[in-house]
Amino acid sequence: MLNWTIPSLCIIVANLALIFRIIRQKLRLNRPIRWCQQ
Repeated sequence: MLNWTIPSLCIIVANLALIFRIIRQKLRLNRPIRWCQQ
């Protein structure tokens, strides 16, 4: 059971990281913060 849960968890974590990165980029484009753009 661990043989398929661990790869699927890695895929879920990678997808969440990708979605979180896209959300941060959209928020950064909507509200430009100067200390992020040093």
